[in-house]
Amino acid sequence: MPLAIQLSLSHDHYVTDAERKARNRRNTTKYRAAHRDRILAKRRADRAANRDAVRAKANAYRATRVEAARTYEKAWRAANPNKTREAAKSYRTTHADQLRAAKQAYHAAHRDQSSAYSRARRLAHLEEQRARDRAYHAANRAKVAAKNRAYRAENKRKCRARDQAWTDANRAWVNERARRWRAAHPGSQIPYVLKRRAHEQRAQPAWANPDAIEAFYKEAARLTRVTGIVHEVDHVYPLRGKTVSGLHCEANLQVVPQSVNRRKSNKLPDHATNSAARAF
Repeated sequence: MPLAIQLSLSHDHYVTDAERKARNRRNTTKYRAAHRDRILAKRRADRAANRDAVRAKANAYRATRVEAARTYEKAWRAANPNKTREAAKSYRTTHADQLRAAKQAYHAAHRDQSSAYSRARRLAHLEEQRARDRAYHAANRAKVAAKNRAYRAENKRKCRARDQAWTDANRAWVNERARRWRAAHPGSQIPYVLKRRAHEQRAQPAWANPDAIEAFYKEAARLTRVTGIVHEVDHVYPLRGKTVSGLHCEANLQVVPQSVNRRKSNKLPDHATNSAARAF
């Protein structure tokens, strides 16, 4: 046996296991550093060729070492925020339909919990959410308007009741806004008033009592002064109803609060029928 080999063997004979392992680790580290690209390419190729096996092995590892895997993944994400964001964005793009279906199924199964969470989150980030809403509406004005029109067309009664409830709850603000608008547009009400008067004159029969009609308007003014609540004269059967129209006479007048009159609009009274309306 050559002398060099004998010396090498005799040297290894006196090397401890710890030293031998340390030497092997150093050699492995040097090899990996010198062939990094080739090693990574080989690993990627192996994972692509054995994707299911790799995934099953990773899931099995996580199942037996849940906390260790969670701690490692959390540390990796903290150390690689850009890669984490790109990976999440790519996953959401390639699995958009799957994620949307899963989200809808979860909301349907946990409706109350999901609604409570959404409300709490919105209240906790109210200004941020409002800013996002304004930016979205500004960028998608036509889309938002079309969606709102479609919703209101399908839910007329619900939207009308909601709008009226909001108006009643914010009556002072609504009145003040209307007053400011009328002050800024002094001639805007004239065409409406003239049209209303002309319609009343056409709807007023010859046998109507003008003094009795005027008494209703005086009573509305008196109740407004006494109660502090605006009262108006309402036509029980509206002058311009959708199906039938009433007359401008004392038998078709009543004094009601302004909120009631606005809510009634040009609808028939609850007890009305077409035959009863034609009687006026």
